[in-house]
Amino acid sequence: MIKTAILCLIIIVAIAIAGGPGFRRMMARLLGIGRNDRW
Repeated sequence: MIKTAILCLIIIVAIAIAGGPGFRRMMARLLGIGRNDRW
């Protein structure tokens, strides 16, 4: 369960780095993140 969560985070981070700032904003909206501290 923990391994799956870490794997998902790594994938999201990798896509965010590849996509750039615009993609991070889109991901934040999709995930429903109110605070963008981590992004």
